[in-house]
Amino acid sequence: MATGAANTSTPDLVGWVAGPETRGTLTLVWSCVITIFACTWTVLHLN
Repeated sequence: MATGAANTSTPDLVGWVAGPETRGTLTLVWSCVITIFACTWTVLHLN
């Protein structure tokens, strides 16, 4: 009997997801960049 090595399947890995159906990777990256920029701007420009 085989140990099931032939029955294994690897999950599909998705690197980038388009924006319309779900929240896309580019949308997440841009929201993080905008948040970091806003926080940095607030810290550096107190007055």
